[in-house]
Amino acid sequence: MKFLLALVAVSILLGPCVAAEKAFLIVEKHALSAEAVEQKDFFLQYDLFNVGLSPAFEVSLNDTDAWPEEQWELVTGLLSASWEKILPGQNLSHSVVLRPKKPSVYVPNPAKVHYRPAAKSPLQLTFSTTLPAFEIESSRHYNQRHSLFAAEWLLFGALSAAPVGLPLAVWAYVQLYTEKAGSKKKSR
Repeated sequence: MKFLLALVAVSILLGPCVAAEKAFLIVEKHALSAEAVEQKDFFLQYDLFNVGLSPAFEVSLNDTDAWPEEQWELVTGLLSASWEKILPGQNLSHSVVLRPKKPSVYVPNPAKVHYRPAAKSPLQLTFSTTLPAFEIESSRHYNQRHSLFAAEWLLFGALSAAPVGLPLAVWAYVQLYTEKAGSKKKSR
């Protein structure tokens, strides 16, 4: 009985090591842009990591379902890409530039990655990490938040000149009057 229990414990501990002899891909999807704005570029990056002990063959990434053409314009890159193989311990990055067409709240789907964990094994499907839901801001609202507010600052300067300038003028007049009065007394 103790032998059987020890055998089960060893198989549990060594199981992941034996399974890792095949290729195993981890796929991360990152938004490189801090915010999504209507008609402004939105940068995405996909990072594929082979953490297994053998190459991954016929790797294909497909993220066309997450970025529909009626909501997004593809500026640069491809939402569907493939590689012959990814060696063990190797990673690669794939970048895409998109442009949102209209403001909304958007919830993207994870990217799908198909690969063969061994040369003649069946295709395996894995998914990337997902981006959290985010708001696509309108260009008008974005420009309002990030403008210099030059007209507002000029108005502020003009309106603050009176409360600051009037006491300054009174003080200068009093100083001038006291200097004249003091110089008249000395001359007598």
